[in-house]
Amino acid sequence: MYIVSGQDITDTYHDGKIIGGMSTDVSIYPYQLSLQYFGLHSCGASLISPTWVLTAAHCIKGTYTPLLSVRAGATSKEDGGIIVTVKNKYVHPNFKTSTIDYDIGLLELSESMDPDYAETIPLPPEGVTIKEGDMGTVTGWGSTTEDGAMVSQLRVTEIPVLNQNHCKRVIGKTLTNRMFCAGYVRGGKDACQGDSGGPFIVDGMQMGIVSWGYGCGKPQKPGVYTNIPVVRNYIKSIAGI
Repeated sequence: MYIVSGQDITDTYHDGKIIGGMSTDVSIYPYQLSLQYFGLHSCGASLISPTWVLTAAHCIKGTYTPLLSVRAGATSKEDGGIIVTVKNKYVHPNFKTSTIDYDIGLLELSESMDPDYAETIPLPPEGVTIKEGDMGTVTGWGSTTEDGAMVSQLRVTEIPVLNQNHCKRVIGKTLTNRMFCAGYVRGGKDACQGDSGGPFIVDGMQMGIVSWGYGCGKPQKPGVYTNIPVVRNYIKSIAGI
């Protein structure tokens, strides 16, 4: 997740870690993947079909595809499960690092994922939208404090979707309809560095992607997520899902 320190959201990355959550096991969230670059965890990701992975555009833009892989079926981002390499990557053509708009990327795996290690997460069908008050589940290996290191073991938290107009007031003009906010006005629960690209799950469907935020878990500074229903057609055009 981009962590933004000032009003220019290109200032720093908020690479996302779960703040205010708890440790968990990947068997409970079998769609959760660790996106790895040079063999090291860089972002979260999710399995949306046996050969397709969903993540954030800012996680893969500028990367060298042969050095990308995913670790599946592992509670630790550093060992266990299996590693599957990436054959192709796709960054939304309208993605801009200056605004973090259209923050969605797709990875085509070099082989089908072994179902013993990971299961797919459904995407919302046409007509399903994000609503204020929806409770979302966020998982990842990100930092538990804004300036802390990423954790080794998977963590989870639950946070509500916030009113879009309120979010625009506290986040600013950078918020587009490709984004939504989730968290608590008082702060305390959020994604953070290392969680970027990971899934935001509502009622068993992936409705969002961890994208960016001003710090981690701060009052009146909710996390920002890519709104999957709004960019759903892009996924279908690339992956056929």
